[in-house]
Amino acid sequence: MRGRPYIFSNLGRGINLEAAPYAISEGQARNGRNFHTSPVGTITKRNGCVTHSTPDAALTSLFPLHTSTRYLIGAGSTKLYKIATDGTVSDLKTSLTNNKRWEFVQAPTSGGQGPLWGLNGTDTPQQWDGSAATSSNWTAASGTLPNGKYIAYHNNRIAIAGTSSNPSRLYLSALVDPAGSVDGARNWSTPDAVTIDFDPNDGQEITAIGKVGPYLLVFKPRKTFLVTDTDNGSYRVLNSEVGCSANRTVTETSNGTYFLSTEGAVYVTNGTTMTDISGDIRPVLAAIPGTSVSYACGIFYDQKYYLSIPQSGNTCELICEFDLATNTWWLHAIQFTSSIVGAVTQFAILEPSGSNILYGALDGTAKVAEMFKNATFQDFDNNYVAYWNGPWLSFGMPHLRKNLREIRVDGLGQFDVYTQNSFSTTESAQETTFWEVATEGTTFGGTGDFGGTGTYGDSATITERRYYTPGVGRVWSVQFKSTNNEDCQIYSYTLALDTRRD
Repeated sequence: MRGRPYIFSNLGRGINLEAAPYAISEGQARNGRNFHTSPVGTITKRNGCVTHSTPDAALTSLFPLHTSTRYLIGAGSTKLYKIATDGTVSDLKTSLTNNKRWEFVQAPTSGGQGPLWGLNGTDTPQQWDGSAATSSNWTAASGTLPNGKYIAYHNNRIAIAGTSSNPSRLYLSALVDPAGSVDGARNWSTPDAVTIDFDPNDGQEITAIGKVGPYLLVFKPRKTFLVTDTDNGSYRVLNSEVGCSANRTVTETSNGTYFLSTEGAVYVTNGTTMTDISGDIRPVLAAIPGTSVSYACGIFYDQKYYLSIPQSGNTCELICEFDLATNTWWLHAIQFTSSIVGAVTQFAILEPSGSNILYGALDGTAKVAEMFKNATFQDFDNNYVAYWNGPWLSFGMPHLRKNLREIRVDGLGQFDVYTQNSFSTTESAQETTFWEVATEGTTFGGTGDFGGTGTYGDSATITERRYYTPGVGRVWSVQFKSTNNEDCQIYSYTLALDTRRD
């Protein structure tokens, strides 16, 4: 190898869209899509998505129901749907208000109703026993059932907020007996039930509720409250400046509860402190229109916090992944047609047969997807582009031009390598030599430019590639790109260069 070698072997430090060119660490990417890290620090192509079911309308809500028979519960157009584990879709309720976002909880049965309880703030709240042909009206045995937009089940009580009559009030049902002998979910009369008013004269209404450990979280657009005792309604202000207007992003994890703030930052709270963890991806969060932040949604799955966000209008277009094991951010775009990318209106985790599966209601199409299915590298039979743009590398000498003599890449799968220099936006393909070491032969013949289905031949499992004499520049950046329907992993890359005097 001619020139001094510089090896870069820890590529799994995430995407950093915010830092200045020289401030991005060597293991970070300055941009990328559809790559993420592995536990050993390599970057790998994400798994693809497949169709699970196709309702007759795009869904605005999705919820997992774990009874003796497992179902996904969906809402879209003027209907509620039940979706079986084999993807069969049936109507659960019809003639509802068009495209209202329903929220659900699963809680013990009460007075012959439940265990599914749902509402949307407009239509009559619904309940379902998991076996009847249709859902039925959720009725109160005592008191008045509040019809709000947000619901949670916490400390054996159902919590409801977002009513039009009392937008700053949280309603807590009477205690729900897990044995089903007490009508807690249907008892909304005091003193068994509890109501709490959160600064009703501050001009802000409750916009989200969630949980963190033993406490209930209540959000306004610019305030966060912590309910410390659901029996007597005690609460305290957790933060008087930061709130949440995206109810579906509030997600409890093993590391705390994550949520998207009204101003477009991702926070995590343990019930005592709140920490902004989104600095590396602030530009894509800042692009969320202020009127659209409520359409974002999140979930905790496989030690990752997935956040689906809009970038223009109310349609979600991007999924941000925060890896809790490595504290790194990654970005994904779902290719749900050959020309249209999208994201998810709501996630759901269902355990149909021994293992959890992540599902998503796709935004803008009547489709429920099994998300990130193992060993799948297409989205609904569409190839998606995965790329990783490495940092600008000056090798400690930003004032000198470098003669890059050779690039050596260690990895598996079929991928293309590009370079950019001196902050140019033009990429230069480095596939000027064929693969040097392959554990499978490369097939020639077919419809590609040089045979096979790829630009330079059919796919092969690669352990090493070399590219010679890329050129001269002050700073260099390497890009990896995969456009086919196969796995791709990059272990390391080495740049060999000589310095030149300007």
